[in-house]
Amino acid sequence: VALRTSCADADPYKDDLTIEFHPYALSDMMLKILQTDLSVKSFAPSSASGIITALDAFTFDYKVKWPLSLVISRGVLVKYQLIFRLLFLCKYVEMRLNSEWVLSMSMKQRRGISPINNIRHKMIHFLQNFQYYIMAEVLEPNWHIFEAKFKKVKTVDEVLNIHVDFVDCCLKECMLTDSRLVRIIMKLLAICNMLSDCLQNNAASSSKKQELQYFLIADQHWNYAFKLLTDMLKSVPTTGGEAQQYTMHLLTR
Repeated sequence: VALRTSCADADPYKDDLTIEFHPYALSDMMLKILQTDLSVKSFAPSSASGIITALDAFTFDYKVKWPLSLVISRGVLVKYQLIFRLLFLCKYVEMRLNSEWVLSMSMKQRRGISPINNIRHKMIHFLQNFQYYIMAEVLEPNWHIFEAKFKKVKTVDEVLNIHVDFVDCCLKECMLTDSRLVRIIMKLLAICNMLSDCLQNNAASSSKKQELQYFLIADQHWNYAFKLLTDMLKSVPTTGGEAQQYTMHLLTR
């Protein structure tokens, strides 16, 4: 419905875009793929490892017809879905935190509530910069490189190679090819969700002391996970053998 009411209604291939619900959460799916060295072609989960929400399972799928399916294979589509699901989760968590901020601003603020707002601001700052990094410093530059290479190709094999290189490079720079980074990022998102749940459940609560104590504990968990992430990103240039400028941009912000 959203496509048909937008400028994409004139697109003859709009009906090829479909909605899909994966039986695995993003972190579980990514870790299982990493265990098989990113061999996404062979990844076909038969059953879910646990109950997940619709938001965790939501993604888009696309019906690729021949001969385009030679370039955009099922394995490549799964990689696109992984990037989309990461961005989707980040945007959703950011939206929740912002919504709770609007709700708190519409209510009379109690004394001692400022530390909670500081925690929330730290989380929103990270989410916004992380999304900007993915879209503006990973996807867009790599897409321009792909376009430049595509204009020079002469065979289908060359198209396949540069397209796979493009998607793999985006996955790597989105930090989805390192199981340790995947776990930490998912942990940070989970802490944000837990904070949003608490803000929503305690919006009308009168026990501000207990509420503040809970938020301070959440802040400790956030600081610990965030320090792990920054320490790992700082070690990327040395472990990779050469400087990787994209992680430096994220760390600077």
